[in-house]
Amino acid sequence: MPIVGYTINKINAEKLKQIDNKIMVDHSFKITSIEKEKLKTGTKEEILKFFFDYNVEYKEGFGNIKMNGFISFLDEPKALKTILDNWKKDKKVDPELMKNILNTILVHCGIKALAISQDLNLPPHIRMPTLEIAKQDAKEYIG
Repeated sequence: MPIVGYTINKINAEKLKQIDNKIMVDHSFKITSIEKEKLKTGTKEEILKFFFDYNVEYKEGFGNIKMNGFISFLDEPKALKTILDNWKKDKKVDPELMKNILNTILVHCGIKALAISQDLNLPPHIRMPTLEIAKQDAKEYIG
């Protein structure tokens, strides 16, 4: 079940007003459709394209980052047909495959959105690691 490609087709990002306090940030992503396509390598192999939307919304109208694109997935023709048939029937995909697809979207788009938020001077949409300085008791001080 290899993921063989990742493509962003569109990015739209905007900062709508200056941020002066802490704000709430929501991010979401979803698979919008799945389509079969022949590989453009001159072979008869086919792939599935998992089209997605990825959104970061800064609450109270401060801004947003929106992306859409697709993940390319390669497998045996019979497996691809089963995946596509299940999607067309009830919009469901094997949980293990869906986990891999969504994690790929989350990693790639999350990093891209982080860079875009920095360019727009918006706060990061994910918690960044920070250092805390521990207070030192006089008893623990060696010096």
